[in-house]
Amino acid sequence: MKMQKMFILARGFALIATVSVLLLMTVIAVAFMSISAVTVRTSRIDWAQEEARANARLGLMVAIGELQRDLGPDQRIAITGAIMDSQPDTSTIEGVQNPHWTGFVSSIFEGNQNGSPFTRDMDQGGLEDARNGTNYRIRPLVRNYFVSGNEGGPERMAGGRRFLDAVTEPLALSEDTVEIVSLGSTIRPEDRVRVVKTNLSRPRFTQEGGSQLRQSGAYSYWVTPNNQKAHLPPDIHRGMGIDHNNGDGMQRMLHPQDHDPFVMTGIQRAGQNIRDERILTPRSLMLLDANNRRGVLENFHALTPYSYSTLTNVRDGGLKKNLSAFLYGGGGGSTSHFSGS
Repeated sequence: MKMQKMFILARGFALIATVSVLLLMTVIAVAFMSISAVTVRTSRIDWAQEEARANARLGLMVAIGELQRDLGPDQRIAITGAIMDSQPDTSTIEGVQNPHWTGFVSSIFEGNQNGSPFTRDMDQGGLEDARNGTNYRIRPLVRNYFVSGNEGGPERMAGGRRFLDAVTEPLALSEDTVEIVSLGSTIRPEDRVRVVKTNLSRPRFTQEGGSQLRQSGAYSYWVTPNNQKAHLPPDIHRGMGIDHNNGDGMQRMLHPQDHDPFVMTGIQRAGQNIRDERILTPRSLMLLDANNRRGVLENFHALTPYSYSTLTNVRDGGLKKNLSAFLYGGGGGSTSHFSGS
């Protein structure tokens, strides 16, 4: 009887041990399944991030290509939609849906025999604008705007695409648009910038041996003309004296974008007698005075530390030949003294 009870107890222990091992294996299996699910989810997120980076690089390459094609020739001039303000005498931009879109026009005037917008009056002398007295309007001459959706310009619209005009194109927030400049970067609703998405797709092979297009994200871009904005420090020519003997220091007078941000409404000097070289971005002005925050946000489209420009002759092409430094020096210095660095 005693041996029988011990045998029954032994059988009970084996059952408990078996159940415990099964539970442990179940926990391990569930853990492996969870790890696999997390790995698959992570790989999908990484794949989506890589796809987004690739689309962003594609959008950047397209924007650079558009700039090279349309603004590469010397006789092209970058403008913004704000130039077509219907009420230029007021401080606000009216009659333009997207005033901060950048476009371009050509300086060639078809109404003049030599294509120049100027003509010389041989009787009275001097140059006069050949467009005076004509029905010249700049809006019909805008050939493209550098925003996504206008790739190739109006001449290359196909497949249901249409040219987006900065004056008449109202863009509301939707699945097909992106707000590139939103509240936070600026505080005025009229300073927001919206563009349309350019959807991308690629072929995917089916089980039947065919292929179908699969959407693979989208890209958007907007180009802003920094050379039309006030330039922030550091300014290596500020405070440089002019040497009348050899012309050194004339770079300060020839600087095309020398603006002081402290003359703008809402930006205070905060005791700074000269420009602070530590100001690297517009938001650095907030470090000088906390009250500058509103002024910086209101002038989002007017300040930049990256304004570089080329002294291009947009009328005839080539570079401008500015002899101011040579004439100012009395003609006594050699041309090597006036070469730019």
